[in-house]
Amino acid sequence: MAEIGICGIFSHRYQLSAVGYQLSVMTNNFSLITVLAYSGANLYQRFTSHQPSFFGEIERILYFSGIFF
Repeated sequence: MAEIGICGIFSHRYQLSAVGYQLSVMTNNFSLITVLAYSGANLYQRFTSHQPSFFGEIERILYFSGIFF
């Protein structure tokens, strides 16, 4: 997919913004998946160790997703 995008950049200058938008959407989805996996593992660890810090964990999830977006 990257090769197609690079060839499109060289053949048509107007496709540069579309390819850039597609790359930014892909990196946003990747960071969102990373945040969800990280916070899901943390939540599972908190629940299995019986620590009542669920709302603090939700605040931290929102904080990290704010950094990534």
